[in-house]
Amino acid sequence: MTLARSEQEQDRLQRSLNALSALNLPIFLTDGGSTPVFQEWLAKAPQIRCCEPCRGLVSQVRRSVTVAAAQADFVLYTEPDKLEFFLNELPAFLMSLQTADAPPADLIVLSRNQTAFHTFPAGQQVAERSFNDIASHILQSAPGDLLYGPLCFRAELGRELDTIPDDAGWGWRIHLYVRARLAARQVSLHDGPYACPPEQRGETDQASSLYRVQQLVQNLTALRQALQT
Repeated sequence: MTLARSEQEQDRLQRSLNALSALNLPIFLTDGGSTPVFQEWLAKAPQIRCCEPCRGLVSQVRRSVTVAAAQADFVLYTEPDKLEFFLNELPAFLMSLQTADAPPADLIVLSRNQTAFHTFPAGQQVAERSFNDIASHILQSAPGDLLYGPLCFRAELGRELDTIPDDAGWGWRIHLYVRARLAARQVSLHDGPYACPPEQRGETDQASSLYRVQQLVQNLTALRQALQT
């Protein structure tokens, strides 16, 4: 999903998506109402297949995953602004899938190792560590980072997105993770050196902290709803 509302956001997304396109994988993307200039760029960008635009995070993800899942056995979801990840870590992860002795798990959660986790702003660390601890306790699972973002999952798991409320926000990923575990799917965490982008490490203002609290609420709500569904 993309939403470029300014020249700064447009530039960051273009650099990131160019790096992702260089991996020569089909990219299924749903825009949420970006500037006309950015939408025109998307229409011409290599490897990018634009789905019908729509607004709302969950709606955008659902539409992109639905189109991608109809054409592949596995779907790799990622936020579009992870430039360093696309350049430095994603190629190694993709290679690990190709050279593995066994088929990949039904759902793979890409997780930050402890060194990488500590590069994120303190407020974000507190909120996300709190959620990870709560989820581990409730699900009786080994401790691990569930909130870095990217997921790799079997295409049929994409149907679970139809059951996720439109207002779930970032909690949609937790909903998918919990439902996969409850269905006895093979779920694994793939630890990596997924450090915080340099430009985001100074996000220590109150607005940024409140945004992390909002994400924490979304993730906790998704955890509860997925367990009660």
